[in-house]
Amino acid sequence: MKDILIDFKYIGIFSSIAIVLGVVILILSYVAGKHKRYNEKLTGYECGFNPFEDGLSRVDTSFYLVGILLLVFDLELVFLFPWAVSSSATKIEGLFGMLIFFAIIMLGFVYELRAGALTWKKEN
Repeated sequence: MKDILIDFKYIGIFSSIAIVLGVVILILSYVAGKHKRYNEKLTGYECGFNPFEDGLSRVDTSFYLVGILLLVFDLELVFLFPWAVSSSATKIEGLFGMLIFFAIIMLGFVYELRAGALTWKKEN
């Protein structure tokens, strides 16, 4: 029972150090940071759009499409980490499975390129 309490003691020590360090960093950044307020800094903007236009203006959907496609590829590539960790245990079967996975990813990427989903068309 004492071993479990010792483990929790270390967790408590590390948690308190993390909290104290986080608070100290926040305080130091507030003290050392510049506090000049001006209109451009206080206006809201999103992802490079001009903040001085009407908030109800139309947004090109290709911006969102590219963002979603990048998220999909990131999520697909997350599966590479477990394969890389267990590649010595899965041997040749794991290699062929990952090659099939890569082929499917590449087919999807080629389809997106041919469909024009990744081309950025600037509207004037």
